[in-house]
Amino acid sequence: MPQLDNSHYRNPPWLSTDLNLVKLVSATLLVRSPARYAISSATGLLILIGLMGSPLSMAEDGLSWPDKSGPTFDGRVAASDADGLPVTWNEASGENIAWKVPIKGTGHSTPVIGGGRIWLTSATGEGTKQYVTCIEAASGDVLHQRLIWENISPEPLGNQINTYASPSCVLESDAVYVHFGTYGTARLDPHTGKTIWSRRDINVRHFRGPGSSPILGGELLILTFDGIDQQFLIALNKNTGDTVWKTNRSTDYHDLDENGNPFRDGDKRQAYGTPSWAQEPVLVMTC
Repeated sequence: MPQLDNSHYRNPPWLSTDLNLVKLVSATLLVRSPARYAISSATGLLILIGLMGSPLSMAEDGLSWPDKSGPTFDGRVAASDADGLPVTWNEASGENIAWKVPIKGTGHSTPVIGGGRIWLTSATGEGTKQYVTCIEAASGDVLHQRLIWENISPEPLGNQINTYASPSCVLESDAVYVHFGTYGTARLDPHTGKTIWSRRDINVRHFRGPGSSPILGGELLILTFDGIDQQFLIALNKNTGDTVWKTNRSTDYHDLDENGNPFRDGDKRQAYGTPSWAQEPVLVMTC
């Protein structure tokens, strides 16, 4: 069975991250949801104090959290790395709370961690404004909070669950990749927060909002677009943003009515899966 290759995530100097920090953000995910992290202007980003008895510090061999699934692509850390995690907290009293920062808008994107910084995305409830935020982990200071895009007439979500900032960022030592589905994809400089390249011309009708996160594979940034009108995988050159290849899905959805039209405009065709990357042989999978 092909093995996941995470060699491009292993210990680049800029992503050398303190284990305590990973524990703190992992614990933060548990505050909101066991699977996803939701942010709001009312609650913001909340970080728990690890019960280690020492402040955050940079570790030479620290564990980074470069995308939504972590460095091992399964959302887990070793049991030994979870020692000392707080199991009780109280936002009102401040028990085990290191700091709390308000965030503009809402989102389901998972925070990613590198170099002592936390990156995440958010958006206004109606999707007209989309933001990227970078926070210093030790202090909670907001280093960058950018309005990256404005949308004149975003497609309604049609539900009370999803948001316009559900895909998560991906980190490398010299790049932050942000993705908002049909609304845009960009590479940012992790130090300045400035845009290196952006694409707003890869479009589908999400119908219920974007949800698939990008992944890195070698020199490629791979995106999934499963809309009601189009369903495809697309790979971009991570350095330039240029399209390298695009592969349409060949699935028979068995959703055509007696007139040959997709059921509910193609609602059964839209999905939110994030690809996985394997090598020997190279394989990209979605579900």
